Amino acid sequence: MIYLKSKNLNFKELETSDVNETYVKWLNDKDINKYIIQKNVTNNTESLKDYVKKHKDSKNDFLFGIFENKKNTHIGNIKLTISHPKEKIANIGILIGEKIFQGKGYGKESINTITKFGQNKLNLIRIEAGFLETNQKSLHCFLKCGFVQDGHLKSYFIVDNKRVGRILVSIIKNG
Repeated sequence: MIYLKSKNLNFKELETSDVNETYVKWLNDKDINKYIIQKNVTNNTESLKDYVKKHKDSKNDFLFGIFENKKNTHIGNIKLTISHPKEKIANIGILIGEKIFQGKGYGKESINTITKFGQNKLNLIRIEAGFLETNQKSLHCFLKCGFVQDGHLKSYFIVDNKRVGRILVSIIKNG
């Protein structure tokens, strides 16, 4: 079990016992999941337990719960997936599910913490993220964390019957 800490947050690898109705509610809330590619999937406790177990059983997936450290409130999740082990490349995905914690810098703090974990503990060289071009908050957040925009793939996904592009960002470990 991996635990990480930052100034305001604690990160814990999720267990199936962490899946509850609040977590299910995040993923089924149209305001929260509007930038998730699988937003049209209806989630339930069992499907999320399967999802968490799948990632827990994988040696290349690290699915962390993000917990605000004052009250230990589970506010979201962040995932680091080693997509190319030989090349030491991984991908980050993040969701701040509790609306009252959005826009308060917790996304930036989470990305910085998981990036340092990936670079320093897993010796990753390149960490990437990709998201819908309509998700400008993610773009600004990753750029504030030192990521650079690598590309803009136009007309990549279909969202609400419209073609939407995908933004790609990355950070490279120095030295």
